Amino acid sequence: MPANRPDSATGVFAQCPSGKILIGGGFNYTPENANIRVISSIPDVNLNQWRVSATNPGTVTGSLNAHAVCVTGS
Repeated sequence: MPANRPDSATGVFAQCPSGKILIGGGFNYTPENANIRVISSIPDVNLNQWRVSATNPGTVTGSLNAHAVCVTGS
């Protein structure tokens, strides 16, 4: 994911592989002292991606990552 520069907003997503169904997700950001504020961390409407949007009102550049938890569909 591109760096989330100070005083900016960004969005990222993690997608399930073909044939898998999304059952959850989350995010992490680095470094821990970045002032990243998560606005949303939600599944998409098709249940195959986890989407995260955030802002960085601070002065430290950070990196935001989305994670998807996927299982084999039936």
